[in-house]
Amino acid sequence: MHFGLDFDDTITADDMLWDILIPLIIKAGHQITIVTIRAAGSLNDDINQYAEKHGLPVVFTHGCQKSMLTKAMGIHIDVWIDDSPLFIPETTDMPGLIIGEFVSGQGNIQTADDVERYLSTTPNSNKKTFKEQCRRHALTMTLKWLRWLTR
Repeated sequence: MHFGLDFDDTITADDMLWDILIPLIIKAGHQITIVTIRAAGSLNDDINQYAEKHGLPVVFTHGCQKSMLTKAMGIHIDVWIDDSPLFIPETTDMPGLIIGEFVSGQGNIQTADDVERYLSTTPNSNKKTFKEQCRRHALTMTLKWLRWLTR
């Protein structure tokens, strides 16, 4: 299995727990990739150091939906572990998830204002441009991924 593991508020929620679990998962023959909504850049020393410590690759999605970007990069994730699951599915799957999140009242979207705010910040009005940005970013990240694999 290939695990997609979020960093902020997932690994960082209990990094000592993940220090134990990550080697066990790898020892069992599985893969782990840290997949973060963050943009690549100089403010990621914490992620990069943690990934290096465990020998894990990192995918920076730059705000793109995690599943869409990893698929575009040719990375198949079997199991996602993320404190904010709304960042995982493809944008075409989002309307149902937003309604489910709102109705359940258990997540990040609890009021109509939250739904409106989420929709206003989601680039659905210009999907082609957003998808094109994700594709370009996916190519850049694929190159970084390949460099990491061949280091």
